[in-house]
Amino acid sequence: PPSSSGGSSVGVPAFALPASAPLAPAPAVLEPIRLEHHMAIWAHLNANKIGISNQLLRVAHRLHNIHGNNINADELRNYAYYDFFHALRSMAEEGYAAPMADQVDAAGYPLLARSVFYLGDPSFEDAAAVGLINVATFLSQALSESIATGSCDEINQETVDGSLPIANSCGQYGQSYQDMHCSDEEKFMECSPYAAMEMNANPNGRPVSPFYCGPTEKYPFTGTADYISGREPVGSPVPNRNGRTDVEGCCWW
Repeated sequence: PPSSSGGSSVGVPAFALPASAPLAPAPAVLEPIRLEHHMAIWAHLNANKIGISNQLLRVAHRLHNIHGNNINADELRNYAYYDFFHALRSMAEEGYAAPMADQVDAAGYPLLARSVFYLGDPSFEDAAAVGLINVATFLSQALSESIATGSCDEINQETVDGSLPIANSCGQYGQSYQDMHCSDEEKFMECSPYAAMEMNANPNGRPVSPFYCGPTEKYPFTGTADYISGREPVGSPVPNRNGRTDVEGCCWW
């Protein structure tokens, strides 16, 4: 997701249309986007695969002593470079069809637009450098939020008044993920919240239940995660630091 602190944004339509133009549903099969400067990016990443693998993707194995009792070293995942490379290339060349939150068809269903990992505009003289910078910012965010803790997703860890709110899905430490916006010149990369979206984070090997998100029709409010059992008592609303008790539009982790 876009970051107010300058992080990477991974959603961008693969076609340029004015905001007022109608968007047709994305095709069932998306033709790959293979641009000339992409080849320079792939070559640079592959030339540095050993450093990326040893210094970034496997760094969690060297951090278990720092995290102490919170992490079992045997549970830390071993992130493979080629898995990262193929996932990145798939997202950059094929992407996915994402619902447009503010545009619907005649039947009321959200129209779809193609989103890809942004690797720079081919019209830029330094397009490959822009793409590599975005990969670097994405990796730094991933390292901070998940790789360093051996998890595929962000971990629920901020306590509020002695509780661990499930609503931390919407943002921890005072942040509100869905309210972060790109600058005007990068607005085209911004992903709009999709209120009907539902998602569950992957199991993280910890005694705290993973994040989830969904509309208020399904989750009017959420409770707190129990440190020991990981189960979620939902007897009454438990707010996060920003006062959120729901998890609508909060699928950003």
